[in-house]
Amino acid sequence: MPTTTATAVRVLELLRRICETLAATFEEEARANFITTLLLSMGLNPRLDAVGNVIAEVPGGTGQRVLVAVHLDTVFSKET
Repeated sequence: MPTTTATAVRVLELLRRICETLAATFEEEARANFITTLLLSMGLNPRLDAVGNVIAEVPGGTGQRVLVAVHLDTVFSKET
């Protein structure tokens, strides 16, 4: 499926909002909450594990599973 300009703009806006959500190391709660809300809006059922990772499974599909893992925190302090 070709990417349209409107889709690209929406993706860039979402990435901007994620990046602007403070997430200094050991202070990632705001970004985890943002991602949780985003996944809820997509119809998923995200949860946080004991150390604050956001976990969600996409139902359906066949074949092998795919794991996507990313860091919520940044290398910058919240004062930056």
